[in-house]
Order: sequence, then C-alpha cells, then structure tokens
Amino acid sequence: MDRSRTFVAIAPAILLVVLSGCSERAKVESSPQVQSPISVAGSDKAMLDLSGKDISSLPDDSAWAIGVHVLRLGCNERLVKLPPYFSLLKDVEELNIDNGNACQMNLVFSPEEKLPPNLRKLSLSGALSESSSIPLSGLGALEELDLSRTERKALPEDVLLLAHLRTLRINFMGLVELPDRINALGDLEELYVAGNNVSAAKWPDMTTLKRLRVVDLSSTLLSKDDKQAIRMKIPPSTKIYFEDDQ
Repeated sequence: MDRSRTFVAIAPAILLVVLSGCSERAKVESSPQVQSPISVAGSDKAMLDLSGKDISSLPDDSAWAIGVHVLRLGCNERLVKLPPYFSLLKDVEELNIDNGNACQMNLVFSPEEKLPPNLRKLSLSGALSESSSIPLSGLGALEELDLSRTERKALPEDVLLLAHLRTLRINFMGLVELPDRINALGDLEELYVAGNNVSAAKWPDMTTLKRLRVVDLSSTLLSKDDKQAIRMKIPPSTKIYFEDDQ
C-alpha cells in the first residue's frame, strides 16, 4: 500500500475534526457562564448573584441551581424567559429579579408558568413586561413580596391568597384602589403603597390587621381629608408615612 497516498486521503478529515473541536470550544468560551454559588458569610445558605451579567438565558438543565438558596437575576435586559424547569428549583427560598432604576428588563411569564414552590422572599420590581402574567400561584410559603413598578391598575388576585405574607411592596404600580379582601392577609406587618393614586374612598378598612406596623403612603399627594379618612381605616398603633413626613 502507498502510505503517502493514504495520508493525503485522510489528512482533510483529520483537519476537519480538529477545526470542529476548536469551533465548539470557542462557542463555550464565548457564552455567559453561570458561576459557582458563593457562600454567604455567617449563613448555611448559598447565594448565586447573576445580577447585571448580561445573560440572555439560563442553562438547559437545573444542575447549576442545586444548593442555591438565594438567587439574584436582576438587571439582565436580554433575559426574557426562564427555563421550563425553573418552577422545580426546590432549594431556592429567595428570588430577586429587581430591575433597578437604570435597567430595562421585560421578563415575560405565561399564565401557566410558576416559580420555585418554597420561596419565602420574591422581588419582581420593575422586571416584568406589561403583557406578562404575575406568577404567584402555589407560593404558599411566601413572606415578602415586591411587585413595585409592575404597572397594574388592580392588585393581582393571587396576592390575596398568600396567607403568610408579612411584607408587601406595591409601590408605583399605578393602583387606583385596594381590594377589601386584603384583610385576608392576617400576618401582614408592612405595607408599602408609595406612588399610587388610591383615595380614601377606594381604601379598604384594615382595622382587623392587628399585626400591621407600617404603612408607607409617601409620594401619593393625598388631600388632608383623605389622609385623615385613611388613618381611621388603619389600626391606631400602625405607623403611617405620608409624603410630607420626615
């Protein structure tokens, strides 16, 4: 057999394999990578902070999230959808997708999508598209919720089913009323409603919320009569902040 001819015949194939391998490595190296969880000082939890990393998607499988209790995804303007497995991340107890004032996220959830079931803290502040659903179904353990700047005229019904909610932030949502059923949130301690246009006539009687300690009504431009009327609908021990309070 002529060995020189054999080498000439197989050399292009070898070259193609080598070039293909280099190309695949280049793709991997150029893609945004999810870093290993960072231990939080003084805590047995793990935190993964991907805020502002300019990622457009999360990995195809959920192995990266094992052991992650605190996940931050805010200020990723190219991130529009979360993967189908996201609702199965049972280790995640705190999810922060706070858009911040300098970012323009437009995350979209369909009505069927859900978030990790064991969440205790959730912030979607300013991160959702106007057409997006707000995925709160099945979050029975949730204690803190921030929906500020999500541009809704009415409070989502699913909020009223969060029986263990202690802190609710609904600042600058464009709300014009609060539902009477907000009294179902018997564990509520802090309510932040700054920057909305809820008049006293559209403010429910909250005197049954005995644990309510703070109500923030700053940046609302309420009249003096409205302020007085709202005070009468809130437990007397609750501290109320108006726009002129220092």
